[in-house]
Amino acid sequence: MLGSRKSVVLGGDKFRDYYSMFFDGVNDSLHFNSPIADTWNKADGEWNTICCWFKLHSEWNHTQRIWNVGTNPGLLFASSGSSWRLGYNTGNSDTIGILDHKDNWLGKWKHVIMSFQRNSVADDTELDNTSANELFPLLWIDGVPQTVAYNGGTSSSNAADIDDQTPLDIGANVTINASNTQPFYGHMSDIAGYKVKFDNQMAKTVYNGREPFDHNSWSTGSNYLTIWGRFGDGDEDIKNPSYGFMTETFTNDEASPGSNDYGNCYNTDNTMLNFVNDSAAVTGGDGYDVVANSAFTANNCTALIETDNSETGLQITNTASSKGTMRAQVVVTSGVEYQLTVEIYDTDESYTDADVEVSIGNSGGGSTNYNSGASAISTDSHIYKTWEFTTTNTQLDIAIGPDSSTSGHKVRIRKIELLRVDRTFTMEDSSNYNNSSTGPADGGPTITGDTP
Repeated sequence: MLGSRKSVVLGGDKFRDYYSMFFDGVNDSLHFNSPIADTWNKADGEWNTICCWFKLHSEWNHTQRIWNVGTNPGLLFASSGSSWRLGYNTGNSDTIGILDHKDNWLGKWKHVIMSFQRNSVADDTELDNTSANELFPLLWIDGVPQTVAYNGGTSSSNAADIDDQTPLDIGANVTINASNTQPFYGHMSDIAGYKVKFDNQMAKTVYNGREPFDHNSWSTGSNYLTIWGRFGDGDEDIKNPSYGFMTETFTNDEASPGSNDYGNCYNTDNTMLNFVNDSAAVTGGDGYDVVANSAFTANNCTALIETDNSETGLQITNTASSKGTMRAQVVVTSGVEYQLTVEIYDTDESYTDADVEVSIGNSGGGSTNYNSGASAISTDSHIYKTWEFTTTNTQLDIAIGPDSSTSGHKVRIRKIELLRVDRTFTMEDSSNYNNSSTGPADGGPTITGDTP
């Protein structure tokens, strides 16, 4: 599967986790303050899920907030004598969750998953866990499902009426540039947000037996993944990019995919255009005309599904003595970073005659005035190439074809993925909260070597 986030891989193929973010329990917080469209499900009755690894400081007994989605809901640890009232909170002194002894949490790495339903109930409503839009949240601790209930404080809740771009606030009960009255004291290693309701098997998979989990390569859930922060691990580090869904750019009419969109080229998870397997184009067999059955256009080439030596792919073949190109024109947001990934077969294969040339630009009407210029790829078999770039227009042109002007020369493509990238986590020291930054600063959260 094409990766949409750079990950740390060390010591062979094991996915590693060496770092975490430390919060001082006074004024440190982290804010995903500008989510892109469709980060959360926003209709009443729909579900969202947040998973995180964290460790409460061993000497901290005060009420603290692990995360909050806007004003409601959030994951709250409310101090109650020698126990925590922990669970779902809507700013109404409510917790729907469990009561557990503090010793089970203090100084220990724990994994908590909460799936919660979006609702627009009136304030001070006691959720009955029966009505369609008044269901209790689902809670898993270290992969184990919990039986939840109102467990102290008030037995009524306010609305959890988030929209699709509501901020995610970590270690705080407020959004950025506000006074945090429930600061988190401890470490957090990983947090992920999903636009889906988890079940027991999904929770067990993500818990992963206490091993680090690669959310991006999870075939069941990655299509619903909208936020993933690994604090200190990987080239992205604190920048923590969030990637939009590919269907936002390469349109997909799931009900009746055809020549006006790219639906016939998508895999079943709708995460990429797949010309190897798992798409209607590949099911169509040898000779399937991708251009005739999608919104791709062709210039001096054909674009057909072909198989040689059990190697299936999209074969682009020049039909004239000039460079042929298969082209897409997609609607994007101007001034925003995007990531394009193309996976190809190597030129050493018998069914390829040239390097692949990829052009990315902002021109319209099939123009070849590409702002990034041509980029030829010559790689080993099954290797993919990724570009990150900032758009300057609302239409993005992508052209792929042989880096050759010889008629009959051909290349073969395996997969294509285009995603919008947002890097909007902001670290904050709220004692001086007009001076936030995108990196560790005095008084703000810091990267440490403590992990589960």
